[in-house]
Amino acid sequence: MFLLNRTLGKLFSLQHRIQYIKIMNKKPSWFKANFVEWILVAFLLQPALCQLCFHNNFAPHPLKGNEHFQQIMVNDFGDVYLIEQNLSEIYRLDSTGKVLNRNGGFGWGTAQLNQPMDLGSSNGLDVIVVDRANHRLLYFDRQLNYLSQLALRQYVAEIAYPMAVATSRLGELFILLAETNQVLKIETLKKTTSYFGGFEYGRYALRLPQTLRFDKIGIIVVAEQDGTLLEYDRFGTPLLRIEPPKRLNVNDLIIVGDNRLLINNGTPKLLCYARRTNSWTEWQLPEMPTQCRLMSGSLNGNRIYFLLDNNAIYSYDLLDTHQKPPRIK
Repeated sequence: MFLLNRTLGKLFSLQHRIQYIKIMNKKPSWFKANFVEWILVAFLLQPALCQLCFHNNFAPHPLKGNEHFQQIMVNDFGDVYLIEQNLSEIYRLDSTGKVLNRNGGFGWGTAQLNQPMDLGSSNGLDVIVVDRANHRLLYFDRQLNYLSQLALRQYVAEIAYPMAVATSRLGELFILLAETNQVLKIETLKKTTSYFGGFEYGRYALRLPQTLRFDKIGIIVVAEQDGTLLEYDRFGTPLLRIEPPKRLNVNDLIIVGDNRLLINNGTPKLLCYARRTNSWTEWQLPEMPTQCRLMSGSLNGNRIYFLLDNNAIYSYDLLDTHQKPPRIK
């Protein structure tokens, strides 16, 4: 089914599928679609409901010329935040790519960073930066003014190397740890900690985790480097393990409703697992340069922003994946 969907996606563009349905809708009232036509419409429509519509693209400016961005996050206000790899800095852009604020810089002091890995937010008004080699999380406000830090050594005995962070509405922090391949849960109000995903989890143990995210109902989704998805509830109870249709090299994970979008460093660039139908589909990215690699992505409302390896940012609007197929008369 995966290969068939991919083939049809190339043969029939989204515009062609929509045009076919419009033609079918213009049939005389006495026309009754036969079984084959019903199947054709349903089959052609299925990929269309899981695709993206190009919105625009822009690039950060002004730049010094040696910047390389690796991670993107867009908050509820439309602020675009980027991690810059070479100088270990954090950037804030407007919707046109203009650099509004920046902070960080390589080091070990207050507001300095050493291998920043991921971005998050606890309330939409702050920015959390995963500062891997400094073994901590740094908190900034919307304008990237330094607020505070959370040193992991006060919660764990061993040296912790955080990779990614996700927050719950209850103030819980879920931090993906690299060396131990576990998720550290910190309840900041109670100052309690727990772990899950370790080797004792057997089939649900993490092996080469890449990132983790929360879905809308509070399920924690961890993406392994090869594309395997592991899901847990907020207490660390294993729920689901999903194998990809082919081995991937995952850069990032985006949660879109019940869908899990894997950004792959290769082909296909974007692979979607639909939890509701237990199926995989390649999502097309019209207007995007084929030679560019996807580094990261972020969902804001009904729009997804993708960061490319050439520092460009492409945005796409989501089509309604829950809309009913057009009625055929």
